Amino acid sequence: MDKYLQQNYYRNKVFNLIQVGIWTIELENGKLPRMYADNVMKKLLGVDENISPEDCYMSWYSRIFSSHINIVEEAIGKLISGKKAEITYPWMNNEGKLRYIRCGGERDFSYKKGLRFLGYHHDVTTIILDKKQRQDSEKPVISDYILHILASVYEGIHLVDFRTEKVTPIKASNYNEWSGMNISQDEYLNILRKLVSNDIVNVISNSIKKQEIIDENGNEKPYFTKDYNKPINGIDHWYNVFICMDETSSNNVMLIAFRDINEIKSEQVNALETIKKLKYQSEYDALTGIFNRFTLENHIKTYLEQNNHTTAFILIDLDNFKKVNDTLGHIEGDVLLMEVAEKLKQLCSQDDEVGRLGGDEFVVFVKKFNNTQYIENLVSQIISKLEKTYNTDSEQIQVTASVGIAISNQENCTFSKLYHAADKALYASKYKGKNTYTFFA
Repeated sequence: MDKYLQQNYYRNKVFNLIQVGIWTIELENGKLPRMYADNVMKKLLGVDENISPEDCYMSWYSRIFSSHINIVEEAIGKLISGKKAEITYPWMNNEGKLRYIRCGGERDFSYKKGLRFLGYHHDVTTIILDKKQRQDSEKPVISDYILHILASVYEGIHLVDFRTEKVTPIKASNYNEWSGMNISQDEYLNILRKLVSNDIVNVISNSIKKQEIIDENGNEKPYFTKDYNKPINGIDHWYNVFICMDETSSNNVMLIAFRDINEIKSEQVNALETIKKLKYQSEYDALTGIFNRFTLENHIKTYLEQNNHTTAFILIDLDNFKKVNDTLGHIEGDVLLMEVAEKLKQLCSQDDEVGRLGGDEFVVFVKKFNNTQYIENLVSQIISKLEKTYNTDSEQIQVTASVGIAISNQENCTFSKLYHAADKALYASKYKGKNTYTFFA
């Protein structure tokens, strides 16, 4: 038997039969979290086979119930410390159905760029649920396991029974609004109008009338969930509503649940701002605000791979920049670099790529032009605009720009080849006496 277990294809067949998905998660500073998943895992997640690792991670993480996030994070803490972890938690699939997930993993210490975890993901809903809970029931109550999960998340849970045309509050913070444990559907909607935004009341009203989930546009859905705000003392407060049918009662019962997500919403806004800031920092030069070398190189590589027309790679180096730094200080040098970046952006078109490779070296990548005269005119303007004189007590420092230009063709149509060609042309400009431009021949 051992010889079969040592074969990957054999193990994969077994995992596919029992629906165990394999995943790898990577966390690295300055980058979005990534989840690499096998086909079984992607099927369990309900995502496209070609989904990016970043989107795959978000699809998984965003559908973990907020009440169980701390359990998942505790497990991640164990993984970070080198311990194995295994947990079971409720999760909502892409069809809006609640599932139980068994998840286990361990840390891969061979990964040095950040954190990497390896593990499995198993849908164990049918194992956990008692068979009796999955049989049709005449009781106007939803499946116990769903109520157990939602009761830990939602402050209000209301059941609409289409057989009796009554609404029952399974969980409610406003029991004083109810005339009894069961009220009519009209009474229920009147209560909601005092507590919920009008668009949500309309969705609930239409869904009750048609006895199926109807969204704002009148479309039938397997479930409905939406974040909405309702003013409290003049300040918008965020809530979430979730509506689904109870399949165990032959769809004769509708579940409507509400929860306060104001704190979660604030955390999401902060998280999005943090992600946006980290993304900006990873793509742009911190000093000048233009593309850094990594982003510029990727943009140019991508463009060259997807287009075959002629482009121009313009490499710019400031003459006497070191003297400005040594004589006037690094602050004045930084100001000069920021001015150069701003001038280059003003001179170039929106289609052109402008970036800083490092130090006092800049690049302008022109994607489209009719003839080399256009490039000559642009470079002449750049050289003219970047010229600057500093007058000190002891001397005059003249800052100019030397430029090397490489025009793309079939032989040099890569970032590396264009850069080296432009660098040789730049060296020729320096040799000529600086403050000029040279085309690579």
